[in-house]
Amino acid sequence: MAAIEPPLGAPIHRSLAEPILLAGMERKPALTLFIAAAVVALGAGLHWYTLVCGAVLLTLGPYALGKLAAYDPQLEQVLWRYSSYAAVYDPEAPVGSRKSFFGSSRAFPTPKRSAVPSTKEVA
Repeated sequence: MAAIEPPLGAPIHRSLAEPILLAGMERKPALTLFIAAAVVALGAGLHWYTLVCGAVLLTLGPYALGKLAAYDPQLEQVLWRYSSYAAVYDPEAPVGSRKSFFGSSRAFPTPKRSAVPSTKEVA
């Protein structure tokens, strides 16, 4: 029997490879959901309908955010990054009419050159 050699390199800690989750959800959306539920339930006074709305948020919200975190634990970061790409990588839009992903008329800065090189740049 041959001796087992130890692996090369340093071990990587688990916290460096796993995303930060709060109650099985992404941290920022989870905190936003909990704060929104507290504001809805307690912000307008203690009434039965505000408490019901807060309870609905606290039952459906974590379920949906947990499913999204199970699908992709960094989905929020991906969506924010994707929203900045919409103005730059839209090949169909004319130069002056570029809009952001969320539809606002405040466009992102126009790039100095197009995303696709011209034939002169390739040759």
